[in-house]
Amino acid sequence: MGKAEETRRFIIEKTAPILNKKGIAGTSISDIIKATGLQKGGIYGNFKKGKIEIVHEVFDYISTKLYAGVSESVMQHQKAPDRLFALLSFYSKYVYNPTVEGGCPIINFSTEVDDTDPVLQEKVANFAKKVERAVARLVQAGIDSGEFRKDVNPEEFATRFMIMIEGAIMLSKLQRTNKPMNLSVKTLKNEVKSLMI
Repeated sequence: MGKAEETRRFIIEKTAPILNKKGIAGTSISDIIKATGLQKGGIYGNFKKGKIEIVHEVFDYISTKLYAGVSESVMQHQKAPDRLFALLSFYSKYVYNPTVEGGCPIINFSTEVDDTDPVLQEKVANFAKKVERAVARLVQAGIDSGEFRKDVNPEEFATRFMIMIEGAIMLSKLQRTNKPMNLSVKTLKNEVKSLMI
């Protein structure tokens, strides 16, 4: 990695928790300058398009970290039910222990970009779909291995999973309690058990 790439990476890493916490509109170039200790020219010298380019790269950085955390928790197990339970365990701690300060990038970024930045909106939508597809693959693997019933619809389960987890993250943060997440995780664990043969 060259010096320019190192500097870009440094800016992204320092800016990620600020953007994820304060939002796109709430984060100024001054905030980025303060976090990095760089001058304005140092920021714009590395990101020609300015803040919007930083925002896009921060989302890529945060979503990659989140997916890596999810994958790491899941891949420690061999059986499909155990992998889904590990995934639920990961999310049960996520509200108070996110991979990047500020919480879930799907929720944080989607609320700001739905009508303002179609490129970033597509990135967020694609990432949410990536997670959903990964959950569906876990369920399908369980069907294929004979651990789950054959009449289970992996895509429908994955969609319910995303709705319940993302909704629980939002409500838990809003209400400053993990109760919504605990309820969603309990419900989804019971559903996983009901899929098992």
